[in-house]
Amino acid sequence: MWKWFLLLVLALPLSAQAHTIRLAWDCRQDLDPSVAGFNMYRSEGCTNDYTKINPLMIPSSSLAYDDTGVSLGRVYCYRVTAQSALGMESTPSNTVRFSLQEPQAPQNLHGEVSQSVSPRRSPPPKH
Repeated sequence: MWKWFLLLVLALPLSAQAHTIRLAWDCRQDLDPSVAGFNMYRSEGCTNDYTKINPLMIPSSSLAYDDTGVSLGRVYCYRVTAQSALGMESTPSNTVRFSLQEPQAPQNLHGEVSQSVSPRRSPPPKH
């Protein structure tokens, strides 16, 4: 029995237009050594239409995947499966949802004028 779940999602801006979502999970391979690797699935808009996004099986020694095919302003859902050496795939993990949004501009900027009082200096004595 495979015991694993999706753990972590981070958005890492690589440039002004390219972004990466890092997905990481836990897999107790000591409970089932038949795990040869993993497959990552993504759904844009979080519909039930998931597409495998890793071209090659993610090695069992790697418990993370970087999705570089993401864009700002979109919502993505992910799930991962374990795969045996015979090509059998587990049921999907839990689903994690992530939205890449541009930062919102700060609101309600305000300020105030403060008046500082400095000690009055006497003019120098005249000689």
